[in-house]
Amino acid sequence: MIKTIKIIFSILSLLLLTALIALVIVHSLALKDNRPVKIFNYHYSIVLTGSMEPAIEQGNYIVYKSKADYDVDDVVVYRNKNNRYIVHRIIEKLETGFITQGDANQKSDFESEGVIENSQIIGKVTSIHGMFGIGKVIINRPNTLIVVVFGISLILIIIQVVEIVKTIKKKQEEEMRKHL
Repeated sequence: MIKTIKIIFSILSLLLLTALIALVIVHSLALKDNRPVKIFNYHYSIVLTGSMEPAIEQGNYIVYKSKADYDVDDVVVYRNKNNRYIVHRIIEKLETGFITQGDANQKSDFESEGVIENSQIIGKVTSIHGMFGIGKVIINRPNTLIVVVFGISLILIIIQVVEIVKTIKKKQEEEMRKHL
């Protein structure tokens, strides 16, 4: 029973380590290319400003997905004229596109951005996650994610090495008993 639990723990640890490393690689490549992370047809990002508060707080993670059409009151992520990603609510739908505005903003984006075309929209926000405030820490200290993932990975590697050493010692002891 204990041996089975150890094997299951080892497998889960290796899977978690692999997932963490893959997540860091995907996240790093997305940041390098100035694009949101996309996994299984969903995008995710950290919200950098408070323009959508109180609905979406600075530091929240958002998950969003591309749709064929968007409606008034949809919260969307779009790429603006300066190549930045903006998370705002659609307040008006026009024939040529949309007018958006942050919930905490006094004015719409029309003055600065004009009409937001469908092709500029990356997707509609489908879920919002506080993630225990991790997003705020990452915004304030960008290298924190790398340090945390490295720390967790190091702990998992040490646990695996200890288990391997124990297994090798046990096999050596069994071999010595056979020869006696």
